[in-house]
Amino acid sequence: MHRYGRCFAAGVSWLSFADPAAVAAEAAACGQGLGLHPDYPRLPLDEQVRLVTAAWQGPEPRLLVFDNCEDEGLLDRWRPRFGGARVLLTSRRSAWDPSLGVAAVALPALPRAASCELLRRFRPDLRAEDQADDPALDGIAAAVGDLPLALHLAGGFMARYAQAPFGRPAEVLAALRKSGLAHPSLGSTGSAVSPTGHEAHVGRTFALSFERLSPDDATDACAIGFLARAACFAPGEPIPRALLLKTVLGESEDLAALITAEDALGSLAALGLLDLGAEGSLVIHPLVAASRARRSPGRRRARRSRRRSATSRSRALNADFLSRCWRGRGTSAR
Repeated sequence: MHRYGRCFAAGVSWLSFADPAAVAAEAAACGQGLGLHPDYPRLPLDEQVRLVTAAWQGPEPRLLVFDNCEDEGLLDRWRPRFGGARVLLTSRRSAWDPSLGVAAVALPALPRAASCELLRRFRPDLRAEDQADDPALDGIAAAVGDLPLALHLAGGFMARYAQAPFGRPAEVLAALRKSGLAHPSLGSTGSAVSPTGHEAHVGRTFALSFERLSPDDATDACAIGFLARAACFAPGEPIPRALLLKTVLGESEDLAALITAEDALGSLAALGLLDLGAEGSLVIHPLVAASRARRSPGRRRARRSRRRSATSRSRALNADFLSRCWRGRGTSAR
């Protein structure tokens, strides 16, 4: 933004899409100082929005940043249809309707070396020749899945409590492994400044996505079930899609149920609660897994379902392997 803002002569406008009901007010605020009307502040909101959206479709180059835009309908409602404006989205959503023309650029977790370096910025004393703290820093990075916000908060916690025993990297790591998202370092304790301007609390950041799922909606209810089961698998590792589907659907081949299940997985990916892996597999971030494992009322039921599906799949693989071995033995005997 700082590097390329000069390329947009009409300026850069930043709008929060976190609250759909407030987007109109965000858009109207962009008109302040643009000279759209001599009495602009006193105009009704609808008229302010009309003037702003008309300006967005003018020929002047401008950049619109739609922050936390997760809803395709909102994007379609507010994006300029023509003119010199360009739109940059920040979103957890990875898949968009092709008609919207979104070019998604995935932002992966930090490389481990970069994660450790970020933690060291908060504790310059850990840059000494003695590398005894390196395994602990590496462990902290692994525990939070190399998530930049979590690393920033953990680093701020270690900096603020550098003189206390519980602020040592090894102690922070041990506490994270024990408490997960409940550890104070992943809230705002220790860091008064948010690097993005968003809420500096990892648990509530994930909760915002989860709260978009309504248990009263059939697809969302299915998604909640999938997430509870995914939290029982190894975090950060690919979960075979067919296996995760089986934990909810069993052996069902009902087309309507299969469509609902695929839509549910798509919703989880769109909300950033599951990541898409190779060959259709799904990956749950360690902190999302920790959050769901603590909150889900169906955790034990999900574990039983996962074990039944895994056992069934293992038995099928074993039976197939033994059958092939027996056929091969019979051929040799002849």
